[in-house]
Amino acid sequence: MKRSAVQKYRPLLLAGLALLALPFAMRTLGLSYVLPWYPLLRIPVNVGRSVAAIALPGGRDRAATRGQREQKALLRTIIGDGEAKIGDSASHMSSVA
Repeated sequence: MKRSAVQKYRPLLLAGLALLALPFAMRTLGLSYVLPWYPLLRIPVNVGRSVAAIALPGGRDRAATRGQREQKALLRTIIGDGEAKIGDSASHMSSVA
């Protein structure tokens, strides 16, 4: 099923509406409105890094390897180094947290 443009861009539209409502909300709280500077600085850096990582030889393989490494680290955090048993992850998380 093909999504409509509204469905496809709904998150962006909502974010834009939130930015339009932000000055009013800030004034209501008695705060001064400041433009969100962090995304303006990080977006070009992140886009540049992403394009460079994909454009360089072996970039996709490095990204896949890094993703697998991070996924395994997350699973070790949840399950631990032993075998995974049903119900054990909840007890491990409560002892780690």
